[in-house]
Amino acid sequence: MRPSTSYAKPSAIPPPNPLDLPLVTPEPERPLPTCTSKQFRRAGIASSLRRLTVVPLTALPGNVWTPTFSPDGSQIAFGWNGGSDPNVGGLYVKVIGNDKLLRLTNNSGFASWSPDGRNIAFTKSDSEGSALVLVSPLGGPERKIANRGSGINEYGPELSWSPDGKELAYVYHPGDSSSTNTQLLYLLSLDTEQGKPVKTGCNLATSPAFSPRGDYLARRWRSAALG
Repeated sequence: MRPSTSYAKPSAIPPPNPLDLPLVTPEPERPLPTCTSKQFRRAGIASSLRRLTVVPLTALPGNVWTPTFSPDGSQIAFGWNGGSDPNVGGLYVKVIGNDKLLRLTNNSGFASWSPDGRNIAFTKSDSEGSALVLVSPLGGPERKIANRGSGINEYGPELSWSPDGKELAYVYHPGDSSSTNTQLLYLLSLDTEQGKPVKTGCNLATSPAFSPRGDYLARRWRSAALG
């Protein structure tokens, strides 16, 4: 005879009464810190500057001017007077971290490396005044692509490549101008090697600079009254 087994049916658990639950008071929202866009930019710049280390790229005697980096940042081109006559200088290029120099030309002013890295544009004096010239960073023959007139005052950088490398902005002094205080901005097409004036609203424009996307061209201007 088997022993009998009885099972008790579990009773249903009633849901909790909302009135019996403890009350939780939410914490007040704390305002997030805010700053102006100018403060944000300054903070970012200051943070970046703290991570920068200043190192010399050259240790040459004499004067060095208008350095321009290659697009990949591995090389630098610059003018140097060789430590002798301060009025005579050439265009040199070197690999960063290496002291060996390659002389590209014996006469150079402002220089600017092309976006594709294949050419360096620079200014130089010639029989017609001032010329705009291209040269390979590996050395070789120079190629004159534009005449910039004569009597140009150096107020700042005089060249700027468009980001696509198809145009060069440069400073030009008209030959029919009786004043050295007349300097215009021109755009040169590398395809046609033809220059055209840029409307600036002033007669003494300097330091052209393309925006990163190439849709703007910034420039400085100087009052002719300042000389």
